[in-house]
Amino acid sequence: MIITAISTTTHKFDESASAVALRAILKECKRKGHKVKIINADKLHIVKNLSCYAGGGKNCASKDAGKYRCWAHKLSHENPEKYGGKDQMSVLYDAYEKSDIVIFCTSVRWMCHSAIMQTIIERMNNL
Repeated sequence: MIITAISTTTHKFDESASAVALRAILKECKRKGHKVKIINADKLHIVKNLSCYAGGGKNCASKDAGKYRCWAHKLSHENPEKYGGKDQMSVLYDAYEKSDIVIFCTSVRWMCHSAIMQTIIERMNNL
């Protein structure tokens, strides 16, 4: 099996409690013969959700929104200056497609997941 782990901690990855737990889980997965990959989402430029469901003619998951059916991704590649750079959510979209299992690992603050995790959740509407 191919297992992709996505970390959304904003703490130093080597010192994060959630990342330590994740590495322990993945070590066991490797021992059982699975192929594992870790993606540190804190190192990616992920454009915020554009609320495409409320966008009239530019709805989320529209075929007109490019390969990933995502306006945030498409528009940031057409005009990176407006979006702080080119969106890298495609790293996650491609990982979802290639993986048998996806594990999300996040730090918890005030009894809630990280802001990066929330952005990723919102950006999965196109799936």
